[in-house]
Amino acid sequence: MCAMPRGHKVKNGYASVASLAGADDYKLIAKKCTEMGHKMGHSTARNVLLSAMMKVADALHRSQGNIYTNRQLFEIARNPTFQSGVADILNGN
Repeated sequence: MCAMPRGHKVKNGYASVASLAGADDYKLIAKKCTEMGHKMGHSTARNVLLSAMMKVADALHRSQGNIYTNRQLFEIARNPTFQSGVADILNGN
């Protein structure tokens, strides 16, 4: 994951773990992981979350018979609407 080029416009806004009700931000997640013995920084926590979201997106799309590239899955995984939908499903909403 790299920084966005100058002038880049994000289509769907930015997702933030902390924007979900009851969720911790990346720094707190990293701190908790480090306390549990898994040394982690906040950027690693973000990358782990995005990796998991990519796996969810891939499984959902494959179940529908669609195959996407890693770049396409990354774009889906970082979409705040997708992340919010996954959170709603996990919370039983």
